[in-house]
Amino acid sequence: MFKRCLQMAVLALALCLILPGAVQAADPGLVLDGEKLSTVESPPVIINGRMLVPVWVIGEALDMNIDWDHRGQTAQLKKEGLKIRITIGEKTAFVNDEEVALDEPARIYFGRTMVPLRFISEAMGVKVEWDAANNNAVLTSPRVIEEQQEEEKPDTIARVHFLDMENGESILIDLPGGKHIMIDTGSTNDAEKVVNYLKSQGVEEIELLVATHPDSEHIGALSQIIKTFKVDKVIDSGFGADTSLNGSYLRLLSAAGIPREEDNKQTVAFDDITLRFLTGTEKWPDFYDEDADHDPDDYSVVCLLQIGEIKILFTGDAGERVEKNLTDADIQANILKVGRHGSPAASSRGFLQQVQPEAAVITVPSQNRSGYPYPEVLKRLNDQEIKVYRTDTQGTVVVTVDQGQYSIKTGQ
Repeated sequence: MFKRCLQMAVLALALCLILPGAVQAADPGLVLDGEKLSTVESPPVIINGRMLVPVWVIGEALDMNIDWDHRGQTAQLKKEGLKIRITIGEKTAFVNDEEVALDEPARIYFGRTMVPLRFISEAMGVKVEWDAANNNAVLTSPRVIEEQQEEEKPDTIARVHFLDMENGESILIDLPGGKHIMIDTGSTNDAEKVVNYLKSQGVEEIELLVATHPDSEHIGALSQIIKTFKVDKVIDSGFGADTSLNGSYLRLLSAAGIPREEDNKQTVAFDDITLRFLTGTEKWPDFYDEDADHDPDDYSVVCLLQIGEIKILFTGDAGERVEKNLTDADIQANILKVGRHGSPAASSRGFLQQVQPEAAVITVPSQNRSGYPYPEVLKRLNDQEIKVYRTDTQGTVVVTVDQGQYSIKTGQ
């Protein structure tokens, strides 16, 4: 018994001589991005209030290449343009050849190279916290830090999707906070494609659906949309009630109990984002003469989406007759959705000069039997140096708006 106690005392004295200031408590642990690292064979140690960890454990956990110079007693850790050099017993280390003072030098402990955890971690951009309750050093990698910061950011991004359709036109607007606006549904033939696309974007509810006019290419897929998604409200032009399509449209909304109102210069706000309607009977009372020969395209809803300083003008199938009645409106926009798929009956030179868009999106059905967009329309756009995007040749066009800037991607 005496011999055993003597052996224990000698071992304790040896440890104190080798590692002055070492605290012989329960071995601390390492947790990286929520997962505990295996340190059974080489546990970390606390020396003078600083944690030292095996260089191989921390290096491999952070995916670093490690070189060991036995003669110089120096470890080098490298990763993506970062080089850390640390020498046993030295109070300074080097990060990309810049000298850094250490609170505690690296040491050899029972044949293991131990390096100061905080120095290595912070040089790698890793966040270090101490979990006293569980006796663990908790590390958070740069990747997870970035993800957390993204999650904490206020949701400010809006996206406008001009869908690549077979026969019709449909536009999805994603707003911050998970809200959605839909402008037209596409044709009956497009229904499955539109529904699948909305599902792929996480859409479950459509806060506002704008039916620009009673045309099968624009509202033909309405039945499938209201069967699949919750639609809170519909705004339309209010014209075309004498057509069978419009009668079916109204019956669908009534049966589904969806509130409906007509466009009449109103503005619909979603927090700081607005959708301003530029058409309506109150604005042009003489335009809607009951005795006139009604063309549904002439009553197409025109609306302006404003996200911060960015404006996008949606024209449905509005032609020059509508455009002329917008001359007294503030319709300047960064992006124009070209009317009538690029027909020469829309996008007059005067209208383009008033809107002054930087970019224009033409929704051209893939089954294009009408020759859209017409060369004269493309020339008008080109003459004003307007960047043109087409769904028939470039696929779905997505405009992303964030922090007062916008970007446009195609082929989505």
